[in-house]
Amino acid sequence: MMDRYSYYQAWLHRKYGKYREAIEVLELALQEAEQRKDLLPITRVYDELANTFYEMGNLDDAFKYFQIVVNRLVTLHGKRDSDPEFIGVSLKLADIFAQKGQLDDAEVGFSHCVRKQMMVVDEHMKKYSVAQGALVEDRHVADTQGPIYTDPIALFGMALERYAHFLVGSKSTFEAVRT
Repeated sequence: MMDRYSYYQAWLHRKYGKYREAIEVLELALQEAEQRKDLLPITRVYDELANTFYEMGNLDDAFKYFQIVVNRLVTLHGKRDSDPEFIGVSLKLADIFAQKGQLDDAEVGFSHCVRKQMMVVDEHMKKYSVAQGALVEDRHVADTQGPIYTDPIALFGMALERYAHFLVGSKSTFEAVRT
């Protein structure tokens, strides 16, 4: 697994805008993880590299690494397109399409994320809301369940927000208001 020191070192470099240093640390961590043949740490390092390039504004490299992450999530880690890891990466890929002016691809990406996460939240709420099918309802479910309850809802909110910003930014104000 990517050791915590490397992870935090890369994170700190990124936080302070020292992207080259972050990439160097991550490339070294990737070599180590590949030597150990640790599948999950390799995927995590690719994800960190993708996020570093994304924050740098290096969209081509970010796109390349996010594609690697998506491929690994599906083929090696059994993730589906409705899993939170997949949605998180897909939102960034859609944003990259938008920044590159590929608005149709961005639209497809954002709408896919919103649609998939809406389905996740619908199923999720069936466990917690009597109105949605639960047998009992906890009045303080966010306090008692914590992130187990709130994470799917928060990701749905994030997908909606990013999609709305895209629509407004691409001059589709009518569509943004309708959504």
